[in-house]
Amino acid sequence: MIVFACAMIIILGLTGCANKTVMDPENIPETPTEPTRAETIGKMPAIVDALGCMFAPHTCGENTDK
Repeated sequence: MIVFACAMIIILGLTGCANKTVMDPENIPETPTEPTRAETIGKMPAIVDALGCMFAPHTCGENTDK
């Protein structure tokens, strides 16, 4: 009985339960463009606030959703 249970666990682990999607070559989405330097620098205040709240939560205000 234990051998059967171990075999089932191994088989399920090898086959997996997730659906495998196949990309249709005609419907491949466009590759996203990399953000420009100005776009990245424009997000710096939000990044600094998030990191500050992670490492020093006492410095965050009540409403941190921005």
